[in-house]
Amino acid sequence: MTQDDKFEAVVVGSGFGGTILALSLANKFENDNSNNHTNKKVCVLERGEWWISHELNYTPKEKRRANPNIREFLEDGKKPYHFWAHPDSVNGILELLSTARELSKTGLYDLRILGNVSVICASGLGGGSLIYSNVTLPPHPSVYRDWPTQSEGKKLEDYFDIAKAFIGVNKITTNAGLSGNKLEKTKVFQEAGQALIDEGNQNIVNTKIEDGKKTGDFDADLSITNLPGGLFGVSQPSPQEVERLLKQNNDCQRQGRCVLGCIPGARHTFSKKFVEAMNPKPPAAPKPLEINELSEVYDIEFNEKEEYKYTISYFQYDPETEERKSKNMRAKILVIAAGTLGSNEVLMKCKEKNHLKLSETLGKKFFTNGDMIGFMTLQNRLIDITRGPINTAHISFKTQEREFAYTIEDSTIPKMVAPAFATILELTADLEGKIGGSYWKNLTQDIRLLYRFGAMDLIFRKLSLTKQASLLSKAWNDDKVRNVLRNILKIRTIEDETTRWFMERLLTFATTDYANPYATPEERLSKFFVFSCMGNGEIPGILKLKPEWKDMENKNDPGEKLFIEWSAQENNKVFTDILDGMKKLAGKIEKGGEERVFTPLWKFDEPGSSSTVVLHPLGGCSMGDNIENGVVDSYGHVFWNDGSSNKTRIYPDLYVIDGSVFPDTVGVNPTLTIAAIAFRAAEKIAGKEFLPAA
Repeated sequence: MTQDDKFEAVVVGSGFGGTILALSLANKFENDNSNNHTNKKVCVLERGEWWISHELNYTPKEKRRANPNIREFLEDGKKPYHFWAHPDSVNGILELLSTARELSKTGLYDLRILGNVSVICASGLGGGSLIYSNVTLPPHPSVYRDWPTQSEGKKLEDYFDIAKAFIGVNKITTNAGLSGNKLEKTKVFQEAGQALIDEGNQNIVNTKIEDGKKTGDFDADLSITNLPGGLFGVSQPSPQEVERLLKQNNDCQRQGRCVLGCIPGARHTFSKKFVEAMNPKPPAAPKPLEINELSEVYDIEFNEKEEYKYTISYFQYDPETEERKSKNMRAKILVIAAGTLGSNEVLMKCKEKNHLKLSETLGKKFFTNGDMIGFMTLQNRLIDITRGPINTAHISFKTQEREFAYTIEDSTIPKMVAPAFATILELTADLEGKIGGSYWKNLTQDIRLLYRFGAMDLIFRKLSLTKQASLLSKAWNDDKVRNVLRNILKIRTIEDETTRWFMERLLTFATTDYANPYATPEERLSKFFVFSCMGNGEIPGILKLKPEWKDMENKNDPGEKLFIEWSAQENNKVFTDILDGMKKLAGKIEKGGEERVFTPLWKFDEPGSSSTVVLHPLGGCSMGDNIENGVVDSYGHVFWNDGSSNKTRIYPDLYVIDGSVFPDTVGVNPTLTIAAIAFRAAEKIAGKEFLPAA
């Protein structure tokens, strides 16, 4: 093992927790190296690659007049990167499908099908910041009132402002940066919430008093750059605002591509934070920070007698061939921030191998955060839901049982996937008998006529969407299916043009509205309004490793190694409450709208057959007061199950800092809470003076 394989600190993962800890430690080591003539360095092990916009220019080194942009920085360092899926067409959908990590280790989207719960994760430099909807909200105080963070030292809420400043937020509710006109979907959604308040609804939580009137405080903080409305008006931006605008002038263009990759680069992805640290403007020197991309950690061993106590084993993937090599790295400080599923998986493997002696609560207290998608059909009005950031406004509700119960947000559907999404919404509403049944009947007739594929009608007309999802889940987890898809959807050049052409035609055929074949994406979706929801009060599930996981890992099988025990039946009440809120809003968006609200994957009268797709998985490595009720303490220290009577003993300098440490749901987008937890831990580990600046 060479000297380069040893680091003062290793951080596994580069999402919200990983970025904040890596930059804090890099700042501390920079100071140590300067004052004490040491050579400390942080290494980040990231399983994915870099993702950037195809519109970024590249200028050869010898012709540059400015500091390298992110693309030039990556080219200079021979770093693996890929462009966001584009354009907004069938070709873009094919490119998007090819970025599934199940088909390529360099893929961005990791679809984890765990049973009746499926999770969509990010894989790339920046972690979840690459594909989340930018919403940056603190949870209701009642949510974290009894968390371990509240019983020792500074409390969680003390870090919300610093976390928000680091992420960088704006409220974006207008149709352009300098406009005063609200986005149509935002205006409709907020007016519906205000109508509920005006008629006396007492269950809406986020309200304020303006001019003696109770109004909704519905604008969401978003981690996106936006031109301030008063830039050229009477109210001029502050000097700090001017500095920010000069620093980054890529502003939100309301393309609705937040979860697909922002083409103008307005979103505050954490990959930019790493570039700023490693590629500063002269005369500043780069931070003592190194990043190993396409490095997937699979084991950690602890040796108390060694100076570098932790040996991290990982697979290094070749960006071209995707062949893997097993490598080792040693560290004095180890931070695991691989995301909820990633951190749980690697710690479960270590526990099963007896390489780390961990709490018996590992894998327990897993939460879906009450994630749910719903929509309503519109009969007498049209609303453009393809423009704007994905989410712009939020309405929080309480119930008789809870001070805070759930959040509902407006939703934008990106134009690229609008035809496919419209097809799903039309099918769902058709199956419920609310559109008249003509759409799917006509489509299946056309399929039979063209392909004589009569089974299509049997499959799609007779099975509920929840059962269709179950069939697709089984297919997705089948090796043969994945191998076929891998050959069809290559992440780079498509050598077989015939296959590509066939897939393009198939997607076009499957997503065309045959009643109006020339309808634009905006037109097709204008008859729907989509809600994004998150709930509080969930009964947790348990994450486990599949019995065959070792064999799968040895064979480099890309299939799922985790499964979950999670009761849809026991959690039906959480989603029933959310449905009630959606119906109330739908009734104000359009008269009778409460009768036309649908949840594609959830059946309230048969919850046992329901499934859910989760964007905010939480828990499994939950924080607790001791090893009997937690995997880590409130600062992320990992409890050491050494068999003694000491229930609070911790591994030296071993931490878990990400969404996996949540002891409960938050019922809002959890990113600000993750960042606050990370800043609280970073202050303890590195020191307040070394926390990364905004």
